[in-house]
Amino acid sequence: MKKQRVLTAILLTITLLPIILINYFFEIAMFFFVMKALHEMRTVFLIKNKKNKKTNFIYYLLFPAIFLLSNFFIRIPRNLIILLILVSFIICFFHLFTNNRDLRNSELYFFIITGFYLVLGASSLIYLKNKGILVIIFSLLLTSTNDIFAYLIGKKFGKKPFFSFISPNKTLEGAFAGLLISTVLSYIFASTTGVFNTIYFVDSSPMLLILICLFGNLFSQMGDLIASKTKRMYEVKDFGNFFPGHGGILDRFDAILMVSQFIVLVFLIFS
Repeated sequence: MKKQRVLTAILLTITLLPIILINYFFEIAMFFFVMKALHEMRTVFLIKNKKNKKTNFIYYLLFPAIFLLSNFFIRIPRNLIILLILVSFIICFFHLFTNNRDLRNSELYFFIITGFYLVLGASSLIYLKNKGILVIIFSLLLTSTNDIFAYLIGKKFGKKPFFSFISPNKTLEGAFAGLLISTVLSYIFASTTGVFNTIYFVDSSPMLLILICLFGNLFSQMGDLIASKTKRMYEVKDFGNFFPGHGGILDRFDAILMVSQFIVLVFLIFS
């Protein structure tokens, strides 16, 4: 399983490079990602709520909403977008710690979680493509290195549980190692490539850039925990089996849905 997971991660990295670099490949990939991710979220919900299949058509209205919202980011007031993202953080934070089992049967609650976690996250990712390819690469580097090193170090040296009520396999040692190593690597990448060179306050302040990388990694771990909490709530191991050793689309790209929102927030506040 460990070798399969690492091999899948390597193949994913190789596959993602042309998708990011070649015109229109990113948009096509996002179209596929959104459709598959929405399907995975809906499938998980229906495991415990089969009678709700009749509302599927309402649920899939979220698909065009993602692309519309990413375009509206350019047109609607900045403060409104900031407020929307902050509300998303609050709702997702609530989702992490709620113990109300009745909520898993609530169509409205799951619709809200999907809306703010998946829809706003995917919309933010599409919006960030307009800020340059380097921003997307930075986001993927941050989330992937955090995940890889947290997994490897946690597997080898992890002893103390970390959010065990959500994911029993996560360890404090792994989470800290992933956070630290990924912060260093993402800072080196951002500082040498000028990811945020359009933002004067960030580009001219190494300390601010370090904090952005640090908090970006915290949101990366939060995104991963949100996905884990959702799976635990609906008693499933993975969102699917699209990637060998990783599970579904959301199992692999859960963290970037929160990171993309945070980076959009950085651009809106400091630019």
